Formats: sequence, structure tokens, C-alpha cells
Amino acid sequence: MPQTQKGSWFLHYREKMDKDLIEGIKATLYEIWHTKERIREMRKKKQKVPAYLKGYLRKLDTQLNKMRSVAVYYKEYSSIENVELLGENYIRQMKRDLTPLTFQTSILCQRIGTRKDGFYSSMREGHKYNASDFEYLDSLGYEFDDAAMDCRADKDLNRQAPICIGMDYNANINWLVAGQPSGRRLNVLKSFFVKFERKLSALVEDFCNYYAYHENKTVIYYYDATALGSNYAVNDQDFHWVIMHEFERRGWEVADVYLGNPMKHDEKYLLINRGFAGKQRLMPMFNRQNNDDLILAVQTAQVYRGRLGFRKNKNDEKNPETEEDLLEHRTDGTDAFDTLYIGCEKFPQHDIYNFSGGGVM
Repeated sequence: MPQTQKGSWFLHYREKMDKDLIEGIKATLYEIWHTKERIREMRKKKQKVPAYLKGYLRKLDTQLNKMRSVAVYYKEYSSIENVELLGENYIRQMKRDLTPLTFQTSILCQRIGTRKDGFYSSMREGHKYNASDFEYLDSLGYEFDDAAMDCRADKDLNRQAPICIGMDYNANINWLVAGQPSGRRLNVLKSFFVKFERKLSALVEDFCNYYAYHENKTVIYYYDATALGSNYAVNDQDFHWVIMHEFERRGWEVADVYLGNPMKHDEKYLLINRGFAGKQRLMPMFNRQNNDDLILAVQTAQVYRGRLGFRKNKNDEKNPETEEDLLEHRTDGTDAFDTLYIGCEKFPQHDIYNFSGGGVM
């Protein structure tokens, strides 16, 4: 079972499976078996096999091939079902050697869900949505690559409205999460990150390239005190200055909104989970296709309970990256999402810059 949406392309085949068609194939297979059994019994008794039975078999075979030619069959299996071949010792060894997340996905074949004891415990599957513009994708045909995928493929984007962003700044990974309020929803449109030698200027460039066809070149940039006075992701200026400079030199107007000191973790926990529960002004909703790594990070974020109360568990952020513990699956991206949500919920600016009004989705 994949741990990210990038590896989960084949999971969508479950939605393409026509259950009635599969049942029709099973019924036809049974009828073929049953007819062949009749023929065998007749031959054992040295009875003449009627010609219509042979013709009936050919007809069934033709029907079966037609159904198979358009059929998709999807089923998920746990390795436990293969225990007679693998052996119990193998399962025990894998549980001992693998991380809990890897054991859950690789051995038990379980889908990753939101941790019930996690920081975003109120998030549900219903907080994700699909919003691909298939007419635009069809117009590309089969000859397109990642460079051709831009905001024109997103059906949830209000092209006349500004885009709100929240960011997180780190030495090894930097995040930008983009969203738009729409009614009582905060649509998390897309998330971006850069790692290692690629820094904030590259992050802004990725955003601007993706939204090059967006009609309203206005960004509402929510930031807190962590963006001021630090420069470990850049050279000379602090994060806030770099973000403003990089957007403006690419022709975007920036409305920067200062949130003050970062909100305490327990307050943030209550605010955002109330949002997921529909008890705040805005409910966060995630575009599945554009937030694969962010969604995984949100779903797996843990809570740390210490002497000073509980907080988001960020202990792994400073550890070296491994294949089983990628930087983009840690809590850095969730902090950028937090900033976006807090800004849109507590410091609404969207309508001030949205001269056209209205919304999408």
C-alpha cells in the first residue's frame, strides 16, 4: 500500500471497477464450467453430445472475451493471507524490523488514515476533494509532462480572486501552502516545497510558474514572527523580505499580513480541529491531486504531551532524511498549513482584494 499519492495511482482502479460486470464474468465462467461438466458426464455415459451445447460454449466464450476486454478487477490483500507461504516468523521479523508506518502499508496493506490521537484528529476523508479540469487535460492529449501541468488543470481555482499563502522556513526544507476561502470553506489548492540547495527564491519561482495563467496576480502572504530576523534559508535578508522581493520582481502584488508571535500549540490544536468539525468560520478542504505529501504529513502528525502541556510532535524535524522518513512527510508542511488556516480564519483579507466576488467549489 503506497504511503503517498504519488505512489497510489493504481488505487484509482478500484473506482473504475464495474461490480456488475465482474459478477457477469463470474456467472459466465460458472456457466461455462457447468456446461463442460454436462458434456463430460455425457461422454462418460457414451451419450452423443448435442451440437447446440458446443455452439453454446462458443457463444459463452465470445461473451466472456467481450466482457474481459473492458473489465477492470481490483482487490487488496494483506500479506497475512499468504502466511502459509511466508511463515509466521517472517511476519514477526517484519513487525520487529520495519517502522510501524511501513509495516502497516507493506505487510498489512492498510491505507494510511488520520491518526485518532494525532494533532489533526478531526480531519476525515470527506475533507479531501477532487478538482481536475478534465477538458483541459484532454486537450493536452498524451504528449505532456510535468512542465505542462499548471493551474489551468485545476477546477477549484477562482481565477479572478487572490491566492492566500502560508509558509514554513527550515534549513533543509521550505514549504508554501496556497489556498482560497470560498463560502465557508478554505480550499487548500496546492502545496509546494523545496529541499536542500533549493531555497526560498526557487520556492516562489515554482509557485509563480504554476500560477502563471492565474488572472489575479495578487498574493495574500500570511506570516508570523518566525519569518523575521532569520536567514538560514537565504543569504543576506530575512525570510519575509525575500518572499516579498521574489514575488514583486516576478510581477505579483503582495499583501503581507503579520500574525504576530506563533500561536500556542494547544490553541492551534483547538482552532484547527474545530475548523475540521465545522465549528469555525472556515472548514479546511484539501485538493487531493495537488497536496499528496501535505495530506500525508497532516494525517500522520503526532501529539507530544509533556510537562508544559501538549504540542505537535516535531522531534523528527532535525533528523537526517532517510528513504523511510522523507523530509516532506514531517511536520514542516503542516506548520505552513497552520499559518494559512490561522491567517484566513482570524485575519480575513480575501474579500478586500477580491474585486470580482464569488467563488468556486
